Amino acid sequence: MQKKEIIRDTIVKVIQPISDNSEIYKEIINSQSQTYNILIVVFLGIIALFAGATWLYNKKIVKTEIIKETDKIFQEEKEKLIKQFKTEFEGELNFVKGESARLFANSIKGGKPGDNSNKFYWWMQCIKYYKAIDKGKAVRISTEKALYALNKCIETKEKSKNYILEAYPELTSNFYDIIEIIPDALDKEKSEIKKLTDELLK
Repeated sequence: MQKKEIIRDTIVKVIQPISDNSEIYKEIINSQSQTYNILIVVFLGIIALFAGATWLYNKKIVKTEIIKETDKIFQEEKEKLIKQFKTEFEGELNFVKGESARLFANSIKGGKPGDNSNKFYWWMQCIKYYKAIDKGKAVRISTEKALYALNKCIETKEKSKNYILEAYPELTSNFYDIIEIIPDALDKEKSEIKKLTDELLK
């Protein structure tokens, strides 16, 4: 009987320490589990904070930036379109003015002293408007016609001068501005027009 008890005691003693160790392991596992839970909660909190900040950034800041960038692009495109439209409009307007001046010049018969002065004036206007839109051939033709009309004005110098000064008093100096824009390719005609204009108006 004693032998059995000893064996039982030994078994109990052997099992007892193992049972104590399992409690320790259990505590360690529980502690680790709590640590992991805390880490997961903190990690999820950081993710939630980051997601919230991203959402707020997208909603507030990015929206504002998109609006600003869109406004900037819109303004740039608007300015380009206005500039392009203005250039095209001025080109069309100068063309129409040039054509109108040409029609006026061609419609004058040339029988009176004032007619030649009018022709000279309108051909000079043609030069101005056609030059503004780089119509080279039209500028050349207008220059030749202006020179022809100016020669006719010189034939009736006093009457033509008086007519020009009365009809276009503010434009006499502008004739010289127009003469300056005549291309160098027409240098001979340009010099002749300047010389005859001096003779007529001074």
